[in-house]
Parts: sequence; structure tokens; C-alpha cells
Amino acid sequence: MNWSGAASATTTATTDLLAPYEVFAASGAFNVYTVAPKREFTPFMWGGVDIMPHYSFDELDKLLGKNPDVVVIPFIKDYDNQEIIQWIRSHAGPETMTVSICGGALVLAATGLVDDGQVTTHQGVFPVFAKQFPQIEVVKRLMGPPP
Repeated sequence: MNWSGAASATTTATTDLLAPYEVFAASGAFNVYTVAPKREFTPFMWGGVDIMPHYSFDELDKLLGKNPDVVVIPFIKDYDNQEIIQWIRSHAGPETMTVSICGGALVLAATGLVDDGQVTTHQGVFPVFAKQFPQIEVVKRLMGPPP
């Protein structure tokens, strides 16, 4: 199986990207890759550390010759980046499980793939959902203290 984690052209959260990467890699059941629109250094949000994605979107598409089995979407500061949104949208389908981690739900929402559905996310982005994605129900009881 193949796994693809979407990193951004600007910034992403360290734990949102590396924690699922480690879990999938440690399982031994997946070939794990990080991808971004371009293969260039991408800064993490805090700490002054950059990551070089394994592949650009185009390079991964050529390597796999098919959609990845799993796409994991971390928090991406520029969640409305159209190149990222289009790549995720074009790789969504019955053969690909798409998962968002924490604030990555904003990127998933921006794709339109969960319109009229439900998500859970970090409580810090609840107001963004209310304003920008009112068609998506945020299930708040799964994050933070009970209401």
C-alpha cells in the first residue's frame, strides 16, 4: 500500500505531519511519502525546522501510476491553496482513504469533499468553520472538554 501526506507550499504543523507519518511507517504495511506542490523546503510552523518532501505532486503521480491508498492531510496554514485542494480533490475516490489531522480539516473542507457532512477538528478553527464552511457540521464533542 502507498501513503501520501500533503505538505504545503508555505507551512504545516510538525505533529500533524510527522505523527501519522511515523505510525504508517512503523506499521510496515505502507510505503510512506510526503508530498507538496513542488519538491522544495517547506517550513514547519514553529521551531525553525524545514522539511523536504519526498516528491512533488507530479513526481508522486508518475511514480505510483494510480491514486495513493491513503492521503493524510495535516494542518496547512494556507488551507485555501488551490494547487493543494485540486490535487487532493483529483485523488479522492473509492480506492483512496482521505484523512485530515487536526486543523487539516480546513483543507479537507476547502476541497468540497465533505460538504453537507461532518468533521471534527481542533477547537481553534471552530470559528473558521462557522464562517467559511457553514454547510459542514463540526462535531465538537470529540475535541477538548465536553460541552
